[in-house]
Amino acid sequence: MKILVPTDFSKNAEAALRYAIGLAADTHSSLIILHSYRLLQTTVPTVDQSPFSIKNQWDKDTWEKFRKLEKTVIKGSKIKYSFEVDVGFASDAIISSAESNKIDLLVMGSAGAGKISQLLGSTTLKMMEKVKWPFMVIPTNAEYSRFDNIVFAYDNKLIKHPANLNVLMDYIKTFNSKLEILYVCSENEVTDENILLLGEQFDGTDHTFTSIKSDSIPEGILNHLKGTSTNVLVVFKRDHTLIEKVFNYSVTKKLILHSELPLLVLHES
Repeated sequence: MKILVPTDFSKNAEAALRYAIGLAADTHSSLIILHSYRLLQTTVPTVDQSPFSIKNQWDKDTWEKFRKLEKTVIKGSKIKYSFEVDVGFASDAIISSAESNKIDLLVMGSAGAGKISQLLGSTTLKMMEKVKWPFMVIPTNAEYSRFDNIVFAYDNKLIKHPANLNVLMDYIKTFNSKLEILYVCSENEVTDENILLLGEQFDGTDHTFTSIKSDSIPEGILNHLKGTSTNVLVVFKRDHTLIEKVFNYSVTKKLILHSELPLLVLHES
């Protein structure tokens, strides 16, 4: 498995990298650590400078930071990893690297509520809408732990392409995880048919189903997770009508900003 970890060398990016290193070690995966920059970020060229010389200096500075990561973060791990530098918008660089490397998972840090102006935090939310790869968002204070207990926040709607849940199934098999399927509703209504179909998808695994009532889906999920031994929260991001997209984005965005747990976002298509 190949894991892409973009970095802007911030504290939250380092947290995501440390998490990805732990996950890579347990899943025998390799890491691609990516930094991108725009030449507009640099000083305006003087008479003695050219855009080319500025780029060379920026690349040099980036590789020095990569070497520092090797000494302070990666040292001691036995994972395979590589570094990449690109020029351009962060979102474009991430998509380009993901496609060329045929990644299996994207791991990014989240700035958290109140810090959304930070580069990586804002890029994380943009990438949530753009990418179709499985996507993990790591809070700054999260530390890696095995996926012994997974909560899958389910919207109780038919999953047309069950194969899109294979990533989750792979983690369950790798870690022998216990899976809790969590449905949050404003009314006590559960469609048994969809639950049965989802249960068939996870046949042979240790899974349970929980239904709770809450006027706010994100708050219901986050309140349910408090005090539990959950290691990762999984959400399924769907492609729907405009109104449903806005709603779905709002729920996932709130979870990214407020969850203290790593969040794995799977996509419908």
